[in-house]
Amino acid sequence: MKIVVNYDFFKRVKLLNNPDSRLTIVKIRTKELFIKDLPILTFLNFTLTYPHISNFIYFTILDYLCFSFFYDLSIKKYNEDIFTIKVLNKYSKELAKLASMFNKFNIYTSYDLLLETELYHKETNLIFNNGLPNIVEKKYLNIPTYTITGDIEPVSIEQEHIIGSKQYVLTLGSPSNVHDYAPNPI
Repeated sequence: MKIVVNYDFFKRVKLLNNPDSRLTIVKIRTKELFIKDLPILTFLNFTLTYPHISNFIYFTILDYLCFSFFYDLSIKKYNEDIFTIKVLNKYSKELAKLASMFNKFNIYTSYDLLLETELYHKETNLIFNNGLPNIVEKKYLNIPTYTITGDIEPVSIEQEHIIGSKQYVLTLGSPSNVHDYAPNPI
């Protein structure tokens, strides 16, 4: 079994489990600002401050703060965050699609069970690819799945990611050695 996705599966699970977190809202809103609004603001600020380029950074920071302030006022007025709702809906569709991919490989799970996924081990290794070093991050996750009898049991999934790429590979697997830290007996 090998499933290739372009997102960190465990980060999506954490975001969907805690969508009202202030940090989640700030991350999504800032990403939306940098992708869509910042190029327009940069062009406007550059044209306004052309003879005095030293004021360019101050105008850009001021625009960001004004955008955040007025956006917070609109959220308080309408009581919903449109950017966050759109992004969380997209993430939940991706997880539902991932559940169906797991089902194709006889790992019977659902969207609700994927939300109960737990990270139990994480390791980072350095590998060389054509003489260039790459950092490989491996996360080992316990995903609850249905058995033939209908019981729920965890299955260990390995998520492998080369840092800097957008490719995450999900495979069946468990770490070779997991150390449990126990207090030293006296």
